[in-house]
Amino acid sequence: NSVRSVGSIGNESCKSTASSLRVPPTSHHEAQHQIRGYSMNPDGCDFQAFRTGLLTGSFLCATLDQSTVLELAKLAELFQYSAGDTVFTEDIPGKHMFLVRSGSFVLRSKQSSLPKEVVLGPGCVFGELVMLVPTAPMSVQAGKAGGSCFALEKVAVQAVLQGLAKKVFRAGIDLSKDMKLLRYLDDSEKRLLCRSLLLHSYPPGGRILERMAFPADCLYAVKSGCVKSSSGTDAKLFHPGDCFGE
Repeated sequence: NSVRSVGSIGNESCKSTASSLRVPPTSHHEAQHQIRGYSMNPDGCDFQAFRTGLLTGSFLCATLDQSTVLELAKLAELFQYSAGDTVFTEDIPGKHMFLVRSGSFVLRSKQSSLPKEVVLGPGCVFGELVMLVPTAPMSVQAGKAGGSCFALEKVAVQAVLQGLAKKVFRAGIDLSKDMKLLRYLDDSEKRLLCRSLLLHSYPPGGRILERMAFPADCLYAVKSGCVKSSSGTDAKLFHPGDCFGE
């Protein structure tokens, strides 16, 4: 269905811009691998690989829209590693999220719930868990032929995602004004609901719900476009502000 879901964290503010968020590596270990002066061309092959990798291989960024991916592309750095080089370990925690551009990398984990060793090729994302849990028991090294990675600094990723969450929250507030189901709620109650808002995007003809297979505790509201509900020979159209699934 190619679903995109973005969680709102309420009225969190994000005043930083892409240019002001670019943060140089903070350690000698990271700095020695950085390709200085790199800037991603939004019309080039690197951007296409970057975009595809984020949307298909990242649990933090798989929900992003095109404008947000472009914003992150402006912040992307390029790191080059030789065979056996260490990207990060428990003792050398990473400050970036990485997306493999070329070559291969080996992730080793001490967590019982994860494979002990995984080989990561182009398009694979790693470092997300380390961004959330700096002491995560895992390490990553470049493979036998070395490789290169796009890198996004932790602070930049967090700020961009917070900015997106703020945008989703505002969109939810605007939409709530047109939702008949919420007409008896006051503004504070609507804001409370919008703090838990998820934004889903679907391609033309994409399936949203299957009979007896949708979450019973989820309410859907059309933000834009049109949604068609079919039951046998009967069909119903839902437009912006209409709700279903309740």
